[in-house]
Amino acid sequence: VTIEKLKLALQGKSHNNDCRYFVQLFDRWLEEYQKQVGISTSQRTYQKYVVVRDRLQAYIKKTTSLDDILLTDVTPMFLNGFDTDNRLENEVAHNHAMKQMQKLRTIYKTAIDNGWVQKNPFASIKIRFEDVEREFLTKEELARIMQKEFPTERMEHIRDVFIFCCFTGLAHCDVFTLTPENIVIDDNGQPWIKTSRQKTSVSVKLPHTVPLS
Repeated sequence: VTIEKLKLALQGKSHNNDCRYFVQLFDRWLEEYQKQVGISTSQRTYQKYVVVRDRLQAYIKKTTSLDDILLTDVTPMFLNGFDTDNRLENEVAHNHAMKQMQKLRTIYKTAIDNGWVQKNPFASIKIRFEDVEREFLTKEELARIMQKEFPTERMEHIRDVFIFCCFTGLAHCDVFTLTPENIVIDDNGQPWIKTSRQKTSVSVKLPHTVPLS
């Protein structure tokens, strides 16, 4: 028996490698996941998990006045309550809310895999995505955006990046990471953009049909 062990016992926390609390488990998972940023995941994806972690703790405080909740106290009612509160307080759309529930489930599964809990409260939670029909810009609409004058240089820059994404098919997160090193010259002296998509790691090669300047 030590003072530290007594302190942890009074706080209801474990002194070994077990996790008994939900936010505690989330923090430990994030600590390991952050080490994979730039290797198997991106900073953007990591931040999405951080957002879910913060919203989880905010909901726990709101409903229990505590900073954390026992893993064994996580029930389907608690999860449904979190989902409803998340939609109302943060005004998230259905598919966005479902993705956040998926992240929450990923964290809780760690506790199941390690034998820290016996029941899976997510078993009765249905995570379903709605089909979204994405509209596209017409040539006329795209031309109007290209010709639009904005009051600040910052907005002009945002417009240019958006147009670049439209013509290349690259996502904003892919464009954000582009550097001069991504411009390569082929055997015919023509410039190409060579990169890889962050979400899928699929290699992408795009011909440059306009002057680089």
